Amino acid sequence: MQRIIRCFHPPVIDRVKGYIYAASAAVIAALSPILSFVLLGEGMDVISILFYGYTLGLPVSWGLLRYYRRQVGIGTDRILPICGIGLLSFGSAAAVLLSFSRMNPGVAVTTFYVYPLIISVIMATLYHRRLNTVAFYCIIAALIGVWMITSAFGAANMTLGGIGLVLLGATLHAATLAFSNTRLLLTVSSLSSSFWITLTGAFASGLGIALQGHATVPSSATAWLCVAVIALLPVPMSYCNRQAVDRVGYFATASMGFLEALTMLAVSALAFGFSLNFRELIGVAIVLGSSTAAIATRNVARGVIKMRSMLPAVKNRRPGSQY
Repeated sequence: MQRIIRCFHPPVIDRVKGYIYAASAAVIAALSPILSFVLLGEGMDVISILFYGYTLGLPVSWGLLRYYRRQVGIGTDRILPICGIGLLSFGSAAAVLLSFSRMNPGVAVTTFYVYPLIISVIMATLYHRRLNTVAFYCIIAALIGVWMITSAFGAANMTLGGIGLVLLGATLHAATLAFSNTRLLLTVSSLSSSFWITLTGAFASGLGIALQGHATVPSSATAWLCVAVIALLPVPMSYCNRQAVDRVGYFATASMGFLEALTMLAVSALAFGFSLNFRELIGVAIVLGSSTAAIATRNVARGVIKMRSMLPAVKNRRPGSQY
């Protein structure tokens, strides 16, 4: 009886809330690729989707910046690094969206989830962080999983180009997270970083539209709604991430990220009609398992949710907390 009563103690309830927030953040993160796929089906091109997402997200980012009284200026020595990270983020998003027309979008998002492993490699090669045995075997397992996923090359829902674009997007995303954790940029508030990254993305996508000579305008109320939701998604997602980190820490929050891939897989199967064979399912399980195991490295766990937590901490962290 006492064990049952302990389950309802405030610390236990607080941790349960933390896991719920972490799961909610992962599911919310899946909405962006889902809605982007819907927009692609509406006839919009990738650059236009990114342009509307970044442009409409800019006043949202600015409003949060002013509401929390954060400074726009980040110092001349940080402008170029932040803009570089913005370009990497833009390139990552563009690569993943381009892959949707070449493969199952659910599998694309799942394959993209190898980015925690790529963070480990970047940390080991550029920052001389030790690549432990677990991370090494996780990388080998992820490569096997990707190979099993690509068993359908030549089929209607899988191409080598699609896998290549996803892996490119994952590499650029991993570089974004790794470089944002440098000493120079750790002193910049997350809201200021988010504003400059969004501004860079809006400029890059606008330049892309100028180069291609045209922009695709949303042609229906549904398309406009999807674009608006994509622009607003960072707010609830980052709020849930902050709440989760404050309650259960970086590792537990980042570990729930596999729900993003599972959500996209489920929607791809139920709403978009994509299916997986048994070998591809095994590959998906291996990729998600190996990437989640790699997050056990705390530096990776912090990096995984670095760019998603753009809101200030919601409450003071517990005294003595390692997070």
